[in-house]
Amino acid sequence: MAYEHYLTAQLPTKEIKSVCHKLQLLCQQEMEKESTILHSSLSNDEKPYGRIHFRIHPNGVDKIIDLASEQGGVIQRETKAEDLQDVIIDNQKRLEMLLQYQSRLVELEQKSASDIDTLIKVAEKLASVQSDIEYLQGKKAKLLKRTQMDAVQIELHSKSYTSFWAPISDSLSHFGENLSDGLSEAITAIAYLLPWTLITLFLFYMIRIIWRKTRA
Repeated sequence: MAYEHYLTAQLPTKEIKSVCHKLQLLCQQEMEKESTILHSSLSNDEKPYGRIHFRIHPNGVDKIIDLASEQGGVIQRETKAEDLQDVIIDNQKRLEMLLQYQSRLVELEQKSASDIDTLIKVAEKLASVQSDIEYLQGKKAKLLKRTQMDAVQIELHSKSYTSFWAPISDSLSHFGENLSDGLSEAITAIAYLLPWTLITLFLFYMIRIIWRKTRA
């Protein structure tokens, strides 16, 4: 079975970078031979967040997850399992067939030492078979690693607001920019409406004149 663990935790903003660093150190130092960091990213925007993707021995999964969530609340935790037994068996059968085919080609190559044309064709086929064998061997190694090492994906999000005044302070900090945008949009709206207003007033004036002449 291949297991994948997903964790999303919410931490205080100031703890995001620190926890990401601790997770990397835990993987690189304490679990050097039992874990690998596949991907790591850290954003220092207004709402910082971190993402780390591990390949780790099953015995270390809980330790990684506990460290990621000890500073804040867990928003989501999920574990998925995938049965790879049939895939591994099928891959092994195809690999064995190719190895047997390769052996026959080698025998044919030795028997055709005097036939240049046959040798060229056999050499080309051997190169193709060798490429397929290497591909399946690589696939086998990856499948076995997935069954021996669990995948862990961790996302660390900062809390939305740290205090009552945070959203007010954020609004004030953008007051000038928002005011400028608002005035710009108002001027644009006036520019669009002004011609139509003049046309409407002119039509209203003409209709009124015609109506008065009709009454007279």
